Amino acid sequence: MGAIQGSADGTAGTDGAGATGGDAGLAPAYGTGRLLGRVLRAYPRVLPAVVVASAVPLAPLALAEHVPGLLASRDGVYVNGVAEPFGGPGTAEYAWAAVLAVLGLLVVPVPLGASALIAGGALLGRPVAVRDAWRASLRRYAALAGWVLAAAAAGAALAGALLGPVLIGWPVWTGWAAAVIAGPVLLVPLAVALAVVVLQGETPWKAYATAYRMGEGRRRVHILCVAAAVGVWIGAHRGVTWLLGIWPGWGEGTPGVEALGFAVSALVGPLTVLLLCAPAVFCGQEWTLGTVVDLDLERADAALPQRAPDGAGWKAMPVPALAAVLVLPPLVGPALFLANPFGAPVVVQERFGSVRSDEYAVDVLPKGETATLLFGADGADAAVCDPECAWVDSGERLARGGGTTLAATGDGYALVSWRDFTYQEEPPGPNEKSGLYAAACDEPAECGAGGGRLVRPFAGDHYDTASDAVRVGDGLVVASSVRADGFRADPDGEEGGLLIQICADTACTGPRDVPVPGVGVGGFLVDGRFLDIAAAPDGGFAVAAFDAAFGELNVVHCADDECAEPQVTQVREAEFREEFEGGVRARYGVRALYRPDGTPVLAYRDPASGEAHVVDCADAACSESTDRAVTGPGWERPAPGMALDSEGRPQLATFDMAAGRLVLVSCRDTGCADTATVPLAEVEGEPGKSAIALDEQDRPHIVWAQGETDADFGTRRFDGDLVSTRCEEALCGAGGQTP
Repeated sequence: MGAIQGSADGTAGTDGAGATGGDAGLAPAYGTGRLLGRVLRAYPRVLPAVVVASAVPLAPLALAEHVPGLLASRDGVYVNGVAEPFGGPGTAEYAWAAVLAVLGLLVVPVPLGASALIAGGALLGRPVAVRDAWRASLRRYAALAGWVLAAAAAGAALAGALLGPVLIGWPVWTGWAAAVIAGPVLLVPLAVALAVVVLQGETPWKAYATAYRMGEGRRRVHILCVAAAVGVWIGAHRGVTWLLGIWPGWGEGTPGVEALGFAVSALVGPLTVLLLCAPAVFCGQEWTLGTVVDLDLERADAALPQRAPDGAGWKAMPVPALAAVLVLPPLVGPALFLANPFGAPVVVQERFGSVRSDEYAVDVLPKGETATLLFGADGADAAVCDPECAWVDSGERLARGGGTTLAATGDGYALVSWRDFTYQEEPPGPNEKSGLYAAACDEPAECGAGGGRLVRPFAGDHYDTASDAVRVGDGLVVASSVRADGFRADPDGEEGGLLIQICADTACTGPRDVPVPGVGVGGFLVDGRFLDIAAAPDGGFAVAAFDAAFGELNVVHCADDECAEPQVTQVREAEFREEFEGGVRARYGVRALYRPDGTPVLAYRDPASGEAHVVDCADAACSESTDRAVTGPGWERPAPGMALDSEGRPQLATFDMAAGRLVLVSCRDTGCADTATVPLAEVEGEPGKSAIALDEQDRPHIVWAQGETDADFGTRRFDGDLVSTRCEEALCGAGGQTP
């Protein structure tokens, strides 16, 4: 093995023919600038050969890599283009991953060694044909496999160094410090040893020792080359993922990004290998002290195959077969996604905010790929999904109040909210400013919670507040309820209870009051969807009222828009003999919609069992009805969201509490006697509210929450994340599901 003594001018002196190349015809690179120039000049020449040398042996592995995703779609869902199995990977997925790992360790040495031979030969001035590189790699298979195992062990050690301090409670910087110190000493020589293995035919351990000695006096060049190789590979892939991740459906792991990942690997892979091999052919010196070891060019000449004909070294097989091998693996992922052989639901999902209560009311207003989300509880909020969800600033929060509803009116929005000023002034007591306020606005951001006009004065202390609003004709119908308690301004004239107000316009100017005595709504110090107004297709409307204190459900039917003669029907008798004040009352609630035949359908949560129920009304007033449970029990289940498809069939967004999943319960008929259940997502923790709407193509858009509930002083406070889940197929593919 030749040695080179550095000279003062930075060129290399020699002590033998092997160091200069002599008869070998191989030329090392003298100086950092020449090394970099040689890498850049060699890149376009080795690009096709390295791609072929690596892609052909790895093609079966690339195809087999898609099997876990295919297995996951058997009992799973495609989320943003990635197959996610319910319950996590199963035995089959783990077994296949183990098989892939073993096959990878067995196969990778051949393409890796062939690529290094082609790159090293190009840097030394000898083009190497792909077939010759494969043969040479097979002859050195044991050494290359040893290097791959050593590299895998080093990677595991690096991961342990970074994660170990976190697991044992040490500061994070200690792991990074260990990695920074060990990297130049241990990992960089190991990377350079790959070129020594293929160019000098040494064992991995001897190659490591040689690579380390090569770095004496040249450590900076070795570190820069290895760092550049790693940076080019990781930076290119992460950069593409980051750029494409701006658009929904193009996140990490999606078929499109995966296919582009193959193209990126083909472009940057040859440059990465060239940079890893560059330190081995470098013969410059950064400083002049000591004797350093260079690549033994005589052994390299013997190790490298004969010079390949110009332009023909990459043709390892017939061009059509080669094209198929190169093109097929990147297309398998998108093809499987489009084929969807197991019929898994395909959804676009996004977590877009946090929520600190399960007492809010949610409405989803879809339009094609976009949707407006309206929220009401102790104030009003809105978000717009186009397609990513972003919050809209909806103004100030209510200092004290509740029963807030932000409703769409066709050409704008209406905000109705209870505001209680009992304790806002000293001394506390009845306040003539307290009551129900209504406001009209063009955009959700203009509906400030503190604006509007007082439409229902209620000066006393507010309890059991609830409200809803819907456009009927050219005006607005507002339903509200409050229970008087504590301070009262006029005990004889302020009874509270359910009140329907008929407004001439969406700003609720000069409302006409229609009292509905004897109908309980809401519960003590709790908000939720306890009132829901549904407009009938041929005029009139119905108000569904849920009494969370006693578990009673009533329907108030108005045959005309003026509600001259309201008709009250008890749909469900009271569940409790005494007023119930349990924390799960925020999970109660009701949704009401009119079907095309003019009959309403209701969805609610059973107060005792937690089952989701559908009430199939036989007439417009729901004087006769059939009540069906469409899910099993589950006390944590919130009230289901409900929408109607284009044929008037109910579609419910609720939860499978036994499996811990968000599901779509799709009714196959208008009365929900026959249903199909489509699982859409796994719930992390406890489910929160769920709301659903369908676009013009019957594709559901669901907004739901997941998180944890803390119990404190008899109350339950939910804290979790809001999630938007939009199906890409009509009814989330429920048309192909079995009941």
